Amino acid sequence: MVNQALVAIVNSVLGSGKPTSRGNYAYHCISCKHHKPKLEINFDDSSPHYQKFACWACGFKGKKLSTLFKKYDVPKEKIIELKSYVTINTKDETPIITDKVHLPKEFISLINHLTQLWLNML
Repeated sequence: MVNQALVAIVNSVLGSGKPTSRGNYAYHCISCKHHKPKLEINFDDSSPHYQKFACWACGFKGKKLSTLFKKYDVPKEKIIELKSYVTINTKDETPIITDKVHLPKEFISLINHLTQLWLNML
């Protein structure tokens, strides 16, 4: 589902974008200044490509819209406003493992054993 609030704030900075496909919108790229809108941004918050952007002409790309806003020298207030509209895509989050793994007392490191064998060979 396209995050329309996010589209609105990006439109206020980059100008009106053209919807393309799969939740993407096309804008004019500041890096290459191509005459056609070649910078595509994904606004589908259920997509694994959410917030990713790429210019098809020059290859300028990134993973977060805040990075794009910094490239455009957008005032800090706009970046803070942007972050308030961004929803977190939980599919991309790495699970945090809190349990520690303990080796048995009988464990013998293979590296220590091989190092000792190698030293004995010298």
